Formats: sequence, C-alpha cells, structure tokens
Amino acid sequence: MMSTLSQMRYGEQKLANFEIFQGLPDEVVETYSKQCLWRRYDAHQTLIEHEDTSRNVFFISFGRARATH
Repeated sequence: MMSTLSQMRYGEQKLANFEIFQGLPDEVVETYSKQCLWRRYDAHQTLIEHEDTSRNVFFISFGRARATH
C-alpha cells in the first residue's frame, strides 16, 4: 500500500515540474508530455544496460538512480 506522500508525488508527475522545461510555452511542454511514459522502478532495478542502443530519455521525478559500469 502506498503512503499518502508517495501517492501525492506520483500523481503530480508532469514535465512542467522539471526545471529544464520551465520557461517554455505551455503548448510545447504539453506536446512533449504526450510523448512521455511514466514508470515506477523498484530499488536496484536496471533502467538501461551497458551498450543499450535505445534512444530513451529518463527524467528522475522522485528518488535517485545510480550509474555503474
């Protein structure tokens, strides 16, 4: 069961919350937002692997990630 804080933070996920998107016109942010797929990852779960050829972009909205090689 998620805590109230986790539910609130997860429910507020939007690109407009990221500093990199602030200052852009709302229409632009909305266009990019429609292309997003929001995911939750468990602790120690792999997001991408070495030599991955995907062109995905990840924004960490809550929590943290670690890069290892």
